Amino acid sequence: MSVWYIKKRIMSVGLNLKIPLAKPVFDEEVRSAALDALQNEKLVMVESIFKSEEEIARYYGVRFAVSTGSGTSALQLSLLALGIKQGDQVATTPASFVATVNALHMNA
Repeated sequence: MSVWYIKKRIMSVGLNLKIPLAKPVFDEEVRSAALDALQNEKLVMVESIFKSEEEIARYYGVRFAVSTGSGTSALQLSLLALGIKQGDQVATTPASFVATVNALHMNA
């Protein structure tokens, strides 16, 4: 029995089997902070970002935390922090977003 057939059968009986990845918390404190940042700050190198990085570092018990503008940048920084260089072997999954391999390619 193919996956396509199973999916078609499930849809035909009207079952909605979507499983949410997460339920975001977007309370008044978060809403207010986001609105304040959008109205009063640039989006990079600003006090709210520095404060967030400090809070995250404190939460995890580390000296520093760094925020990035994208997942690709985060992957690149991770590889740099680990000292991965050209010629090193890195195992990854074939079922991943292209950014995974792009980060490896850019660090080589």
